[in-house]
Amino acid sequence: MNIDSAKKKLADGRLSLAKAGDDPDLLGVALTKIHAALEDACRTWLSDSTIVQSQRFNSQNRAQVSWKELLALMSRYYQWSDRDVEYVRRMNSLRNQTAHGEEFQGKRQDVENYASYVENLFEKQKQPTLETPAAARSWNVAPLEQKTEPANLWLAYALWGLGLFGMNGIHRFYLGRPVTGAVWLFSYGCLFIGQLLDLFLIPGMAKGDTSEFWRSLRNNQSLPRNAIDILQKIFARLDSFDRNVPKNLLRDKPDSNAMHKLLNVAAANGKVLSMGQAVLATGFPPNEVEDLLNEALRRGLAHVGNDPESGAVRYYFDI
Repeated sequence: MNIDSAKKKLADGRLSLAKAGDDPDLLGVALTKIHAALEDACRTWLSDSTIVQSQRFNSQNRAQVSWKELLALMSRYYQWSDRDVEYVRRMNSLRNQTAHGEEFQGKRQDVENYASYVENLFEKQKQPTLETPAAARSWNVAPLEQKTEPANLWLAYALWGLGLFGMNGIHRFYLGRPVTGAVWLFSYGCLFIGQLLDLFLIPGMAKGDTSEFWRSLRNNQSLPRNAIDILQKIFARLDSFDRNVPKNLLRDKPDSNAMHKLLNVAAANGKVLSMGQAVLATGFPPNEVEDLLNEALRRGLAHVGNDPESGAVRYYFDI
């Protein structure tokens, strides 16, 4: 286990992400690889020889140092801020859900942000120190997408109540699920079965995570486990439609002039670019550059690989 192997895992995760599209299963695989790269890196950094022997931890031993302890050690020796620790913990929670067979509950942008965050850590990580500044640094990478304001449960339940008068699914529109909201509206709440289940799902839908409800059903010994699993898969697939269909319909296509500028930059740089080089050379914001690079991958103008020496992710242009 070393930094080179961690960088190769990150490159593999980037490749998986490039091929994943919006498929939840493939996004979960990409997240798992990217998170594994960060874990390997953390364990390597905490075994650094510059940490005095009396304070050094055998962090490469997973049985000796847990992931939770890793976060505390990174905060102590590498000045990870509370924001860094909370962000990585949340991504670890998403990774664990995938590892336990649940459908990936995040979005493609979440995985892309995390990949950039980990790549940024690899590039900027410094020697360990015990001196913690008053305002610990943060890498300033966009966190998981969140609703700008929490949903009002009373209003959600009031809208659910309209289903008693034939207006099923209105609460789903309010909770950010317009596709299934329309399905509910024109199918009598899927013969009212879906509408009835939503009575219990609304708190989870408001938080963006309904796994607790399904877990409680599975713990009820009087209910058939197979039927619950089937229902959960159906609702997970419906949630996937709600996440992906509006995004695909409304997605902005990269400007052709911006793509032309990116290709010119790539040509001037030997047909190879890193994410950082593309941002600096084009002057575009990182999110726009990322969209341009993904569009170049989709159109076959480029492919993703890794630098033979550093292992860092590189975009190779076929121009």
